[in-house]
Amino acid sequence: MAKSPIPSVFVIGPLLLEHHIRVEGTPRPGSRVAAEGYDQWYAGRGGGHSIAVTRAGCDAVLVSALGEDFHGLEYREFLESEGIKTRHILHIKGRTGTTFLMKNAQGADSTIEWAGPLEDLATADIRGASAALNRSKAFLGDLAVPSDVLEEAVRRANEAGVPVIIRASPILTEFAWGELRTDYLIVSMTELLLMFGQTPESLPAEELKNRLAELRWEHLIVTRGSSDTLIFGREGGFWSIPTLPVLPIDQTGAGDAFAGCFAAAIAKGLELPDAVKAANCAGALTTLGLGAHCAIPDWEAVELHLRHLEQE
Repeated sequence: MAKSPIPSVFVIGPLLLEHHIRVEGTPRPGSRVAAEGYDQWYAGRGGGHSIAVTRAGCDAVLVSALGEDFHGLEYREFLESEGIKTRHILHIKGRTGTTFLMKNAQGADSTIEWAGPLEDLATADIRGASAALNRSKAFLGDLAVPSDVLEEAVRRANEAGVPVIIRASPILTEFAWGELRTDYLIVSMTELLLMFGQTPESLPAEELKNRLAELRWEHLIVTRGSSDTLIFGREGGFWSIPTLPVLPIDQTGAGDAFAGCFAAAIAKGLELPDAVKAANCAGALTTLGLGAHCAIPDWEAVELHLRHLEQE
C-alpha cells in the first residue's frame, strides 16, 4: 500500500541572525555595563515556524530572503539540514537580516531588528511560488513580511482554498483585514487589546461576532503565556485550552513553536481544539531549552506530553 503524501505548509517570514546578550540590569542611556553572557543563533519567524512545522511531521516550503554573506549561505544549509524546502528563498546582495536581543536578570528583554533582505521580497516572488502554495494544506504568514507581499500570498491562498494562519505580533491595523479571509489569527492578549481596546470575552457575543465578521477572522486564537489559550469562532464557538505546566528557562522561540506546530496540526487534519492543545505543548516544551530553534520539540515529544495533559 502506498504511503500517504506528507502534508505541506507554505510559510512566509523573516530569517535573521540573532545576537543574544544577557545583562544583570538594563543599562541607562550613556551608561556602560558588562554582559553576563552572549550567544549567536539563527532566528527569525520564517525559520522558527518552518522548523516547528518539519519537526511536527509536515513539509515546510519557505519563502524568505537572506543576504549573500557567509551567514546567509550557512543559514540556508542549516534549514536544508532540517528538511525545509528552500527553493523559494532569495539571496539578496548584502548582509543577512539581524536582530539584537538584550535580556536582563528579571527576564525583561529589548530587541533591535534590521529586516535586511526581507524588504526586497516582491509579489512576483509569491507568483513564482504559487504552485507550491496551491499544493499546501495550510499557509502560515507573519506580519513582518512587506504588506503587499503578504496580502498577495493570502489572496492566492484564499482562491486556492488553503487555510490561512497569520501570526499577528505586532498586530497591524493597516493590513487588508476586511478584504482577505484569515482562517486562524494567532495573537497575544496584549496585542489584541491594542486593536480591540478590551478583551474579547468582555465584549457582548453579538458585538464580537460582528467584529470578527468585519475583519474576516474565522477563528481568533489568543495566547496568554502559561494561562489557558482562548479560541473564539466567528459563528460563536468558544474554547479554553489548557497549557502544559513547565518551569521555563528561556521563552525565546516559544511563539514560533506554537504557530508552526499549530499549522502542521491543521495541515494534518486535526480538529481545532486538538491543534491548539498540540501547539500549547510545543510552545511550553520550547521554553525548557535555550535559543530560538534548538529547543523546538518533535511530534513524538508533543504527543507524549499531550497524553499527560489530557490525564490531568
